[in-house]
Amino acid sequence: MAFITVLNRNNYPAGIHTYGPYPIDANVSYVLARLARFEKLGNGKRKNGSEWADVRDAQNVQQNVAKYSIEISLDGGLNWQSVGGGTAAGGVLENTPGVEEEYSGVGLSLPGVGNPNRQVRGTLQTFEALGTIVEVEFS
Repeated sequence: MAFITVLNRNNYPAGIHTYGPYPIDANVSYVLARLARFEKLGNGKRKNGSEWADVRDAQNVQQNVAKYSIEISLDGGLNWQSVGGGTAAGGVLENTPGVEEEYSGVGLSLPGVGNPNRQVRGTLQTFEALGTIVEVEFS
């Protein structure tokens, strides 16, 4: 399957930003949600100034700039339960030296496979103004 955009590329102010609900096929068992950490140019390089702010506390510990979560409904949207989520620190992230990570995200198993009444929705909470796009992929 392919990623679908659930929050368009934008500069989101600090606050809570929601997306969905979206109906999902009965056979879907997994969701991958990702937030773009910077804007990419046509040549694949990072657009200068588009990376997330490197926010640190008084002890110089890097702080989270975003928190994201995904919820599922098994009854067509009447009741919701958390599936999971995560947080993302600011600044340029390199899991491999010299290679910038383009995304922060989470992959989650979804309950209720076979149920045609399932829906998902999500929340992005930004603690700083944040330029990003949020995409999900179901499989």
